[in-house]
Amino acid sequence: MPPHGERAAFPGGSWRIADRHVGFGKRAVNVVFDVGNVLLRWNPVDLVAEVLPDVDAPPVARQVFGQSHWQALDRGTLARTEAERAAQDLTGLGPRTIQRLFDAVPSALRPIEPMVTLLEALRERGVPTYVLSNMPAYIQEEIVREHGFFSDFHGRVFSNELELIKPETGIYEHLLDHHDLASGECLFIDDLPDNLAVADRLGFHTEHLPAGADGADCERVAAAVWGWLRTRGAG
Repeated sequence: MPPHGERAAFPGGSWRIADRHVGFGKRAVNVVFDVGNVLLRWNPVDLVAEVLPDVDAPPVARQVFGQSHWQALDRGTLARTEAERAAQDLTGLGPRTIQRLFDAVPSALRPIEPMVTLLEALRERGVPTYVLSNMPAYIQEEIVREHGFFSDFHGRVFSNELELIKPETGIYEHLLDHHDLASGECLFIDDLPDNLAVADRLGFHTEHLPAGADGADCERVAAAVWGWLRTRGAG
């Protein structure tokens, strides 16, 4: 089996990508999207301020969504009830209040329209698209049901299903191995530099979309994606 950065030729002069073939005039391409702050806006401080207007939102957001219990929820190794209990201990807030915050997360994840437009345009061109995201199971279930664009990815890799989280190399390697991809044939978009640094080391092409990105940021990333595709004969 060739290393992740290479692809073995198939008879007839073509390279295999998932379930289709691209002739030698084009090189294989795949675009991999993070979800939070790439396809769906995620701002925990705004969420806390909206649900609990009488609390100091930044520290509560850090205590609820920025600690080890939330990471374990992303990883799929901690039950939601246990994560809520940990958040109660850190914040001093009651169980019903913490439950309201957890319940509010899926609906607070709202589409970043220019990035969804990019996703749809890539699909129209026949470019395979994938998800690689850290996300708790209960949120994954709700957003996949709520947003129709999740149904048409060639593959989706969510951290809670593997007990692995970005930036651990294993979750990237699972994406490549499970979907028979080569890292050099993938462009990965994420909002966190640490996640992109590991992808870079593994041979992915990468683009950074910062948290809170505005229209200009999205346009820059879209231009970079189309530019990369053109260099591979697929733009």
